[in-house]
Amino acid sequence: MNEYQLISDYKQNEKYKESFNDLAKHVFELDFKGWYDRGCWNDNYICYSYVDGDKVIANTSINKMNVISNGKEYKVIQLGTVMTHPDYRHQGLATKLMNHIIKKYEKDYDFIYLFANDTVLEFYPKFGFGKVQESSFSLKVSNMIRQIDKKYDLRKLDVNNQADFELMKEYEAERIPVSSKIGLKNSNIIHFNMLIIFCCLVS
Repeated sequence: MNEYQLISDYKQNEKYKESFNDLAKHVFELDFKGWYDRGCWNDNYICYSYVDGDKVIANTSINKMNVISNGKEYKVIQLGTVMTHPDYRHQGLATKLMNHIIKKYEKDYDFIYLFANDTVLEFYPKFGFGKVQESSFSLKVSNMIRQIDKKYDLRKLDVNNQADFELMKEYEAERIPVSSKIGLKNSNIIHFNMLIIFCCLVS
């Protein structure tokens, strides 16, 4: 196998940052540019990548966050953006990145987790990950909106409007987790979700 350079925490390096984004678009059709151009890439999000010259060819990212579970707060690492360019697969790069990250962080954090799609369910157990049932909840708000006092003017916030986005960030910074059963404290993931999948009503 060729020897590739392992790099990390390069959010200030435009060359590597753009190459990382190119890989994310190629593999996942996911574009981080709107997120980091708005200053949302903070110290909690760290990429660990292999590069071939100036080109990012494989990556696993971490998100440092605090999770509230059953009233207790935990230091947590979420893994994500696990990807390898098709031309560089079957060389063990993803395995090396996973081992590197787990060795670096497992002693200082309460747990490490990730969301896996169906195509890679056999990959992660070799690192000690186990399957946990995931639930998805939704609420139909159309009837609720009709019941709201007419003195309130509801509108959908627009993430492409800078004033609206600043308002969203302000609300996020001041928010209190609505449940002690399970809650999340990490703004850069929330900002990413705002920019990628967004639906919000405000009075």
